[in-house]
Amino acid sequence: MSKTNLELFQDQSRLDLSLRQVRYFVSVAEELHFGRAAERLHMAQPPLSQAIKRLEAQIGVQLFERAGRQVKLTEAGGLFLTECYPLLAQARRAADTARGARAGTSGVLHLGCVSSALYDLMPAVLPDYRAAHPSIELTISETDTATALDQISRGTLDIALIRRAHDTGDLRATPLRQDVLILALPRNHRLARQPEIALPHLAPERWVFVSRDVSPDYHDVFIAACHQAGFSPLLRHAARSIEAQAGLVACGLGVALVPQSARRLKLPGTIYRTITPRVPLVELAAVTQTNRASEPSLQTLIELLLAHSAAQPPIRAKQPPRRGARGQSRRHPA
Repeated sequence: MSKTNLELFQDQSRLDLSLRQVRYFVSVAEELHFGRAAERLHMAQPPLSQAIKRLEAQIGVQLFERAGRQVKLTEAGGLFLTECYPLLAQARRAADTARGARAGTSGVLHLGCVSSALYDLMPAVLPDYRAAHPSIELTISETDTATALDQISRGTLDIALIRRAHDTGDLRATPLRQDVLILALPRNHRLARQPEIALPHLAPERWVFVSRDVSPDYHDVFIAACHQAGFSPLLRHAARSIEAQAGLVACGLGVALVPQSARRLKLPGTIYRTITPRVPLVELAAVTQTNRASEPSLQTLIELLLAHSAAQPPIRAKQPPRRGARGQSRRHPA
């Protein structure tokens, strides 16, 4: 080994300090007395003195001036002390982070969310969640139901907000709320002036839809509603999100059934109308792995989601219009 390499090796070896050595040094530096420092560390004085001598030999500088019973920090010792405090603090933070991650009070929480839950639910809940868990970094990714369920099962997501109508198998699903479908249509559509539109009147329309591979339950509810209204929808433009549906409608490519929370999108060129009969949408649910549902970070988020959802007014089915003496509806046809 060359002289240069040997010096580099020696310098590197001096960096291999243990936290125990650092704590020993800080105790002596603060007490400036080996006996009191040893009592503070619950150890005998001779091993502490030997440990400090080994530390000085290891880093190659004298840290203390010893004159009888008097102990003083050298200039190098004072500088070393200022660097030791951050080392110990960082070690404590690292240990706290590890314990917090196990307890669910710190770390990173990965949330997957269907787009409709981003309009009102998550913005309402997140401030309270951040206040409850300021040490948790929350990452949110927009996703679809099928992808979210797969990611929860594989552990790449910690929790997901999805649309579901069926059992989620081994996953824990917490129902949050049930939405209804409304109609999104181009602003210049022939029915745009109607405040409420009967679904059978939409039979000839071209439909913008969310494909079944993206959200099977959402797609099935849409198809079933059309069949119950007496027609099979003309499926023309597939979308992978509610925003994409509304955007394609704004382009004049068709109409769409979307969750009523989509009203918040307010895209130019798209308007929203209620439909009759009312069509309940599959429930919004929070899904986690069953063995993780009790973790504090997840439990707090679910409780906040439930509380906000419960505070919203319930969705009631609209009563059919009253009929006149001859059995005709008093409402003008859409």
